[in-house]
Amino acid sequence: MLLIIWALMGISAVLPMWAAIIKATRQLGDSNVQGRLFGILESGRSLVPMLYCFGVIALFNFALTKVGTEEKALNFGIVALCCLMFFSALLIWVAFKPEKREAASLKEQATVVKWSEIKFVLRLPGVWLLALIIFSSYLVYICLSFITPYTTEIYGASTSTAAVLATIRTYGIGIFGAMIAGFIADKAGSTTKVIAISFVLIAGLLMSFFLAPVDKGFLWLVIVLMLLVAFVVFIPRGIYFAVIDEIGIPIKYTGAAVGVASFIGYSPDMFAYAVVGNWLDRYPGISGFHHAFVFMAGVSLAGFVFAAMLYRHIKKKAAE
Repeated sequence: MLLIIWALMGISAVLPMWAAIIKATRQLGDSNVQGRLFGILESGRSLVPMLYCFGVIALFNFALTKVGTEEKALNFGIVALCCLMFFSALLIWVAFKPEKREAASLKEQATVVKWSEIKFVLRLPGVWLLALIIFSSYLVYICLSFITPYTTEIYGASTSTAAVLATIRTYGIGIFGAMIAGFIADKAGSTTKVIAISFVLIAGLLMSFFLAPVDKGFLWLVIVLMLLVAFVVFIPRGIYFAVIDEIGIPIKYTGAAVGVASFIGYSPDMFAYAVVGNWLDRYPGISGFHHAFVFMAGVSLAGFVFAAMLYRHIKKKAAE
């Protein structure tokens, strides 16, 4: 039963909501502010989970002192999360009023994706390149989790230190990194160009791990490199959906474009952990981590190629 509930939660939370969130964010402003809108969205997606995780933990500990059992305390936390979801839905229903950027009919503004819309976006080269950009960015992002055991196994960081670093890398950096990336993209006038440059920086920083002396006294250097990599990784991650506007996809097809790009872009979840984990098992010590760093750097360079191709495609389309 728990597996069924968990599956239904995934379906209800992802299928109807993800494309709608991206589409709603896009409708909040014109083309000049798409970068900052999506940067702020990603910053919020880092800040809010961190806050409610701390909040639920606090509620759990409070409930535990009152009800006496962990099971009842957990139920209390789940109810609190349900109330939070209900309040969030009510707030969005009342407060969200997107700008009408196109004189489109209500039918065109609907968030229900039709098969005809999917077929339309599948014919767009820009959507495929965006999907590959997301694929590259997300693959590097999830592989950053392997830097945590790198700090403990190779540089002797304590478990508690590694946990704090993982939290900062996953949530703390994203709060600021994605937002800054959004403003940079708007200032530069091209989200795609900023993404392309960021991929090159990511590759360079990842290869910098090879230059760090393998000595526990240089743990601080590895931490600095890790935080720098995490910051730059949040640049493409924070703004890649702003590319939808840069490609020139009509609002009507936003949901379909997001669906196609996300299906391909987030597929690394299915294999990345197994692949890198296998390397760490086959090549003990620092060698396995070096394989991971080279792999991530290679993926970043591939992301640069995809972003450069998309930038050229956008420029060519604008010149026609």
